[in-house]
Amino acid sequence: LLLTSVGTHANGLVVKLNSDSSLAWVRQFGGLGDTYGLDTALDQDGNIYLAGSFGYLSKPGETSDFDPGPGVYSLVQPSSNETAYVLSLTSTGDFRWAVPLGGNTGSSQAEGISVSPNGDVQVSGEFRGTGDFDPKPGTESLLTSPHQIQTVFTATLKQTTPDPGAPVVDAGQDQTILVTDTAHLHGTVTDDGLPNPVTTTWSLVSGPGTVAFGSASALDTTAT
Repeated sequence: LLLTSVGTHANGLVVKLNSDSSLAWVRQFGGLGDTYGLDTALDQDGNIYLAGSFGYLSKPGETSDFDPGPGVYSLVQPSSNETAYVLSLTSTGDFRWAVPLGGNTGSSQAEGISVSPNGDVQVSGEFRGTGDFDPKPGTESLLTSPHQIQTVFTATLKQTTPDPGAPVVDAGQDQTILVTDTAHLHGTVTDDGLPNPVTTTWSLVSGPGTVAFGSASALDTTAT
């Protein structure tokens, strides 16, 4: 079974062997920039958890696909350094979820992982600079290492059951423009309207300086 890496950098790899050492399945993930897997864990249902780092030698804003199947689930590289990740797969190697941790102005790397009986995911590793360790969009939990030296972090991630009625949001295709130009944004949102009609707001997730939106509440707008 031959695998080909995306680009010229290292991709992540998960291999499951049968009891007789024959191949059960193999999955790859990652993209531009090196992706490393440094530790693994299993929960009581046989789901797989991987910890490591991605994006080394890539550029800020480039993405890595952490869905090893035909779907795409992209994590965005916030800086030019490596960023910690946690990836969860089913016992058959199908994608469950993936999140980034830290890496905003420096680097981060998840080096240890375990899963408690109640499903909480315990992660430990190291980081430099300042990083956002809350993977939830729109919220931040910033840690800063003193004097840019390597510092240990620990994190607990709580798993929740997806809500099928939750809004599905797409911010549109990635764009590359001059810093002095205006970006034309085309977002989409689908929702069941319950319990209340959905509202939308554009906001800056990361990056230097400030951004002015033509209309922050409009799906189609501009950013300068």
